[in-house]
Amino acid sequence: ARRGELALAATRGKTSEAANGAGLARSLEPFRKNGRRHKGPVTVEEVLAGPSAAGSPSPSFVVLSVPILVADGDLWGVFQAAVAGPRRFTPGESSVLETIAGLVGSGLIRIETAERSATLRAKLERKSGRIVELYRKLRDVRTDLESKNGSLAQALSDLRQLETMKDAFVSSISHEMRTPLTIIRSYLDLLLNYRPDTREKEEEFLKIVENETLKLINQIDKILHLTEIRGNDVRLHLDIHSVEEIVR
Repeated sequence: ARRGELALAATRGKTSEAANGAGLARSLEPFRKNGRRHKGPVTVEEVLAGPSAAGSPSPSFVVLSVPILVADGDLWGVFQAAVAGPRRFTPGESSVLETIAGLVGSGLIRIETAERSATLRAKLERKSGRIVELYRKLRDVRTDLESKNGSLAQALSDLRQLETMKDAFVSSISHEMRTPLTIIRSYLDLLLNYRPDTREKEEEFLKIVENETLKLINQIDKILHLTEIRGNDVRLHLDIHSVEEIVR
């Protein structure tokens, strides 16, 4: 019935050969006319003429057809029973057959529901697996970001510390260079505007200017040396020295 047609699936009993005749198709006409969905339960009762045997009068059969309905009243098939005529099915027998058909339909519904549940469960498991995989990837990304964030924070802290050290260094160097420059300027002013009385005094002033100039040159050399260190331009020169001389 789910393919849009009804076909005999199986028979059992003494009347099976007779009920398998052309008359069986006529008992299914009400179900065919109503299409895949048959409003029911509806019991169709029809007296069929059986085949003749050795010239004897053909026996008659009563066929009872009960629809097997599944979800939403969908017609899955037809349950049929036949007895030798002219006896007909009693209401109790009809009720039993309808109950059997109902149980078959309920079983089919449970099977179909179980199959759908299994399919949905498989889909959910696949989606759950993908969700777990995505969660792991996001967790790894978050861990990586946290690690990089920690590295950036440490780098920022180091930069701020270097900036503080640089400011302190510039302030110290400025003070160290200002002192000899001030002394040099003062003694040059004395030499130019207030010439010493003796040659010895003049040489003393010039010697002071020379020493302060050497100090200034030494400070400039230190700055240049520091620049070489930061630029990785320093080359080590290994040599042998006396420890006693170094300590002394």
